[in-house]
This record gives sequence, structure tokens and C-alpha cells, in this order.
Amino acid sequence: MKGEFSFSPLLEVLLILAIIFLLYTPMLQKGASFDLKVPQLPPVPSDSLDTFLNEAMKHLSSGKVAFKAPEELTQGESQQVQVRISRDIKTDIAQGLNDVLGGGKIVVEDIKAGPLMMVKLNGSHFEIIELTQAEQVVPENNFATWVWDVRPLDWGTQTLFVTVGVRLRFPSGKEDVRFAPVYKREIKVRVNPPFEAGRFVSNHWEWFWGSILVPVGLIVWRLRKRKKGQTDLLP
Repeated sequence: MKGEFSFSPLLEVLLILAIIFLLYTPMLQKGASFDLKVPQLPPVPSDSLDTFLNEAMKHLSSGKVAFKAPEELTQGESQQVQVRISRDIKTDIAQGLNDVLGGGKIVVEDIKAGPLMMVKLNGSHFEIIELTQAEQVVPENNFATWVWDVRPLDWGTQTLFVTVGVRLRFPSGKEDVRFAPVYKREIKVRVNPPFEAGRFVSNHWEWFWGSILVPVGLIVWRLRKRKKGQTDLLP
């Protein structure tokens, strides 16, 4: 019909897309429909944290720590290592240690102690089994005890490390453990030939199997075969 203006289907689709684009572009630019901003927490000044930790350490009790470990061990044989911590500097925490663990040097030093203490024992050439909980309550008028079974896996001079930590509470209510100090004990480990031989075979079983067991097995098999052949030739 004359006088009427009509759009083709293609023009109608393009017009609709243009309208949608004009409506949503400002919203996308302003982030009205999407949560694009990540909340930023205010940083905690490192100097304030260090100051708090240092002040907290000053208010801990003046106590004692005793570390008892043998000076000599035999490779592959287990012995016990013990640590005691007291919050009372007057407590004789070394008393009876030799009766429990036998000979060896006892190291006693002053330490800042709190109600909750953590002690860890590490050594790269030892098998260490923890016999008590790592974190324990230290009573006011007594001491807490940590015990480990220690078995040296290599011979020579080996080193054990004892790390002592105290649990502190921050003003926010969060708790953390501050480790200090670290004690070191060097132990002379005597070689144990049967244990060392078994350890060598265990670590090199593929070489041992290919270089020794297989050739020996072939030699034994040939000897038996030759002996059987000689027996068959007898009248």
C-alpha cells in the first residue's frame, strides 16, 4: 500500500540489536549488573606484628628446658630422646633423667615458657617415632615431658635438632606458634655391618639381583646339569 513505510526482516533484527547495545553498554561500564570489585582488606603493618610478638614473649614465664640424648648410638638400634620444659625456673627438671634414659649429656637452659608449648625433633638420617603429643600443657609447678624413639639409619657423626615453640594469642583472637630456640645435638653413630649390608641390598636390590643373584643362580644350575650328565654316563 502506498504511503506506508515497512522494514525488511533483516533491518528489524539489526534495529533490535542496536537498541539492546545502547541500553546495556552504560550498565556494563558502571558494573551495575556484575560484581567486579574484590574487597580489599587493610594490610597489617609488619612492624606492629613484630612489636606485639616481642611484647608477648616478654610477658611469658621464665622457665627451664632440659634436653637429653645419647652421645653415641649404634646404627639400626633405637634409643629414647627426651625433652622437659618447666614454667618455674626453680624446678629441677634434670632430676631423674639419667635414671630413666641411662648415660648421656643433659643440656639445661633458660627459656621463655607459656601454658602451651610445642616441641619437635628432626634429623635427616634418623627414623624418629613420636611417643608423646607435640603440643602439651605445661603446669605451673611441674614440667611437661616429650619423648621420641630414635633409630640412626646411617653411621658417622649425625645431628638431631630440637625445635621449641610457644603458642601465642593475637588481639584478634587468632592463635599461632612461635618457634625459638633450636637446639642441636651431634651424635656419633657406630657402624652396624649386618644392618649396613641389609640397607645396601634394600637400596640397590635391582643391581644386586642382576649382578649377583642371577649369575650365581646360573652357575649353580650349570653345575647341577653337568653333574646329572656325568651320572647318566656311568654304567
